[in-house]
Amino acid sequence: LPGCLPSAMQSSSKALAALPQREWISSRLEQLQGAGSLPVPGDVVIEHAFYLSPDGTRLPMEIAHRRDMPRDGNGPTLLTVYRPTRKPQGPLLEPFVLVWLQMGGVYAVANLRGGGEYGTAWHEAGMKARKQNVFDDFAAAADYLSKSRWTRPGRLALLGRSNGGLLIGAVEEQHPDIAAAAIPEVGV
Repeated sequence: LPGCLPSAMQSSSKALAALPQREWISSRLEQLQGAGSLPVPGDVVIEHAFYLSPDGTRLPMEIAHRRDMPRDGNGPTLLTVYRPTRKPQGPLLEPFVLVWLQMGGVYAVANLRGGGEYGTAWHEAGMKARKQNVFDDFAAAADYLSKSRWTRPGRLALLGRSNGGLLIGAVEEQHPDIAAAAIPEVGV
């Protein structure tokens, strides 16, 4: 239904269809999806980092990249939040992430207040009247990636699914220059 898509989406679809690596990406995704549980390849590193939210709260983040990735501020980077449930720990077990890393990208997962990972107080620190903490935490993660020279705003994309998609929308509204792209995946 190409006529039903907004023109920006049609342009994006055409750009994706024209990618010279499209066939390789597609075949590699099929290969990885059929592999079952995916081990971390030897040329991939997962770093565990901590960054500070504006209120001084120390927050964890995982950063995955190829071992030979230079930290020069030019890395194309996907910053996301909230791991999928029912999957083993680690950001590399999704096929699209492995392909992204093989293509030279950086993949970062920010852990924000409001989740259930660190107990009730952590969860409540991102709820209701304290929801702004979640937006601030995510914006601080993006800032950390730039200051640590993994990327810069012009090479950063924000990715969020479901409630994470709503988060991406709020952060983009509050910080329009934080990233070059925002991908909020929210159900219809």
